Amino acid sequence: KVYALDTLSHLSRNSSRLHEIRKYADKFEDIIVFESDDLTFGGYFIEDNYLYFYSNSWDFPGLYNFNLDSNELNLIKKDSYFGIYVESMIKKDNYIYLLGYYNLIKYDLNIQKIVDIYITLDYDEFEKYYDGNIDLIIDSG
Repeated sequence: KVYALDTLSHLSRNSSRLHEIRKYADKFEDIIVFESDDLTFGGYFIEDNYLYFYSNSWDFPGLYNFNLDSNELNLIKKDSYFGIYVESMIKKDNYIYLLGYYNLIKYDLNIQKIVDIYITLDYDEFEKYYDGNIDLIIDSG
């Protein structure tokens, strides 16, 4: 299967769509599998018939998954910190890695919790972005 994503986050407008592109002998067909006027795709990853994505939208920021078989949307983790704008993500085993401004966040899907944050800022600089209770792995090089 071939999927294409489009997203828009501009002037208080947030939208996203997931398209499935089907190829036939004489044509291509574009099927909209998922559409939202509230969520964006800041980072995304497709695995085992799930679309995992992070929405940077103002009203509904957070980590989500969308079941491509049942078309069910699930909020995995609501964004509880501001100032971290996710640009991309990958999923490996039961971890999701979110790349944002100044940091890389490691989220454990089993325990549903952030387990590590890798950062290039000093702790005092990072405090203004995140007020959670987590150890930071600071790379000063």
